[in-house]
Amino acid sequence: MQIDRAFVRLGEGLVHYRSCGSDQGRAPLYMIHASPASAEPLVGLMGVLGQTRRCIAPDTLGNGDSAAPALDSPDMDYYADSVARILDKLKLDKVDVYGSHTGAHIACELAIRHPSRVRKIVFDGIGMFSAEDRVDFLANYAPRMQADEFGRQFTWAWHFIRDQMLHFPYFRRTPAFRRDQPMASPEVLHRIVVDVLKSLTTYHKGYHAAFRHKDAERIPLIGCPVFCIASTDDPLQEGVDRAHALVKTGAKAIVPSERTPEGLNKKGAAVVAFLDSYGQAMSNEMKRKIDAAIANGYRIDIAPCAGVVRVTWRGQVIAQSKRAMVLNETRHNPVIYIPREDANMAMMARSSHASHCPFKGDASYFSLVDGATRAENAVWSYETPIPEAAGIAGHLAFYTKAMGASFGIEVETLGAAVTTL
Repeated sequence: MQIDRAFVRLGEGLVHYRSCGSDQGRAPLYMIHASPASAEPLVGLMGVLGQTRRCIAPDTLGNGDSAAPALDSPDMDYYADSVARILDKLKLDKVDVYGSHTGAHIACELAIRHPSRVRKIVFDGIGMFSAEDRVDFLANYAPRMQADEFGRQFTWAWHFIRDQMLHFPYFRRTPAFRRDQPMASPEVLHRIVVDVLKSLTTYHKGYHAAFRHKDAERIPLIGCPVFCIASTDDPLQEGVDRAHALVKTGAKAIVPSERTPEGLNKKGAAVVAFLDSYGQAMSNEMKRKIDAAIANGYRIDIAPCAGVVRVTWRGQVIAQSKRAMVLNETRHNPVIYIPREDANMAMMARSSHASHCPFKGDASYFSLVDGATRAENAVWSYETPIPEAAGIAGHLAFYTKAMGASFGIEVETLGAAVTTL
């Protein structure tokens, strides 16, 4: 998708922004990036979301190609108000807001200070830090920097970004804080480093405002629905449950890493499902029942399935995957979901049968076909689940009773003994 770039002028100077998509009858989506870079890392997600709505992603004041904040030590109130001024310049009355990391804190204050401007919010990773961590992060995470005659800012910027991929927080360089993820490519590191160097003397201001933000006190004041998410490789995953527990209404999910096209599309689909559907088709009575169930401990957990999952029917392997997910739901047996890319869809015929689960969404069904033999409605899939079940979007599950005695699921973990389910 084509991404356009432009500027608007505030009192501080020019604000650079990227945009794509068209309104298509939906509210525009205002996207606020994480520190310390610009909106450039959002381009991939914009390409997905821009297919359904207009997306606008400015560089926050003090980052990327935007002007510096007017204050030496701006707080979240200042950043939120600056967004409202940008919306005025863009002639946008009301928007949905996506905020990642620092951007999530800005989105929080925007919704509180300017409630008439915000319809829904997506927190994509929000730091909910202890008081001790806040002090430590303010002292050590984002130091004030300036250029010097030896060019030390160049080596500092490279290690600052690279080390964030290795540890969180990056300055606690011990095994306990090591991140279990592959290193970003040199090209990705280079682009973020260049953004940091562009804003060398101001990049820290957004960080510091986020570390000082009293999020636990402020989030309950948000009046609109909030979708709390984080990718599987996001070090701020713990903030999802904590933030969701504080919002008045909304949803939560852990979504796949957007480092792969498949993960990026699933993340985008979860955001679209929330923005377009959540809270609109659900009756007050149904919502009351769901809230009561959740309050009584009902929950859904989705996690990767370790090892290789193999599904057989009538002596044939109809699905095999290293990327399966396990869904654990209160009062139900665990269910394995397999990406349909890892299944033999030629043996599956879509049926007219459908069902609905208030905790997962609408399910469509497939019948297995092998010549004249059919297993009716033996496979189901939540193609566009509600946000809490985003991790199984487009995956397939298998109904054992419909498939008969010739059915089997095997899970082989790292060459160990095979478990048959």
